[in-house]
Amino acid sequence: MLNQEKVQFIKEQRILGKSLRDIGKLLGVSHQAISNYCLRYGLSKARKIKKELPTYEERFQGRLEKYTERREDGCWIWKGTRVPSGYGRIYYIDSYEYVHRLSYIRNVGEIPKGHNLTQTCGNTACWNPEHLKIKC
Repeated sequence: MLNQEKVQFIKEQRILGKSLRDIGKLLGVSHQAISNYCLRYGLSKARKIKKELPTYEERFQGRLEKYTERREDGCWIWKGTRVPSGYGRIYYIDSYEYVHRLSYIRNVGEIPKGHNLTQTCGNTACWNPEHLKIKC
């Protein structure tokens, strides 16, 4: 019978994505013994225990980082989907939005109704909030 430390060890190894065979090798028992143990004590044997999923905000931040080139001149250039005029687009919550507008709203504040933004650097792909200003 396995003690509580080994139970915790098996759970941690499953979370890390280790197979039953790998866990068995680490504990010096067969994978079948680990499988039987998992069945007996209600641990997942068929599937790896899922890690806690990242929040929507964490996934969104990851996409921003993945598709951004940060230049020495301070521009944050969007390398993802762009419209023909060069502005970056990204799917946010339930619709496509311009990246520079999201950046301004999230970092500076609301954009007054009827106003647009302009990039002070002149690069429409830039979404650095320091390069954005309201255009009347």
